[in-house]
Amino acid sequence: MTNVQSLNARPMTPRKSEGTQVIARAFQILRFVAEQPEQGVRLRDIAAMIDLPSATIHRILQALRREGALDQNPATRRYKIGTSHITMLEEIFKNSFRDRMRHIMQEISEELKCSVYLSLSKGSQMLCIDRVATGKSVLVIPYDIGEMRSLGIGAAGIALLAMESESFIETILHKNKEIYKKYNLNLETVKNMITNCSLNGYSYNPGYFIIGISGLGVAFKDTETQKNVAINIALLNHEVSDIKKRTRIADVIMKYTKLASLK
Repeated sequence: MTNVQSLNARPMTPRKSEGTQVIARAFQILRFVAEQPEQGVRLRDIAAMIDLPSATIHRILQALRREGALDQNPATRRYKIGTSHITMLEEIFKNSFRDRMRHIMQEISEELKCSVYLSLSKGSQMLCIDRVATGKSVLVIPYDIGEMRSLGIGAAGIALLAMESESFIETILHKNKEIYKKYNLNLETVKNMITNCSLNGYSYNPGYFIIGISGLGVAFKDTETQKNVAINIALLNHEVSDIKKRTRIADVIMKYTKLASLK
C-alpha cells in the first residue's frame, strides 16, 4: 500500500516545477520583447538571447499571443508587446499614480472647497483617472472617472495641450476642429486659451464647455513616470469671474503640483 501511494505521489512535484518554469520562461520572453525596438523581434532573435529550444520558445510565444500578451505582425512574423498587456500595465500605472496623487488632490479640495480632477494625456485625448468631490460637488461634476475627452476641451485639455510643441498643437487643433464645434468652440477660441495658459501658467475655461461652470487647470510632468498630467478644478462662474480670485486659486493648485512634481 505504501509503495502504491509513493508511486502515485511522484509525478506531482515535477508537474508543479514544470509549470513554474514555464511561467518564469514566459516572463523572461516578455521582458526581452519589451526591451526591443518598436518594430518587434523574430523568434530567432529571442532564441539567440534566451537559452531555450526554438520549439519551446515558439509554443510559449503562441500561448502569449493567444492571451493577448504579445501581438505578431503576420507579414514580418515579428512579435511586440500585446495591446491587452499594455492595457494591464496602464491600469497598474493609473492605480499607483492615482494613489500617489490622491492626498494632494484632497489638500487642494479642502483648501479651495471645490471638486478636483486628475487627468493624463493619451495621444490626441486625455483620460480622467480620479476625482475628489466636496459637499457642493453635485453642482459641479462635469467630468467622470474613466471619461476620455479630446485635448483642447475643458481646463485640463487646454493645460495639457499647452505643454506640447507648436507643431503638435496645430496637428491636434485641426484634428479636433469638428469636435470643438459640438461644444460651441472654434479654433481661435481654443488657441487663445492655450496662449493664455502658456503666459499665466494655468488654463481658464470660462464656461465654454458647460454653461455656468468654469474650470482652472494646471499641467505638469510627473518626474517619476515622465508623463504629462493635469489637475483641474470646477467652480461656478461667479466664483472665478474676478482675475484676482483666479490667480489665488491657480496659486494654490500650482503650490501642490510643484510638491507633486518634486516627489
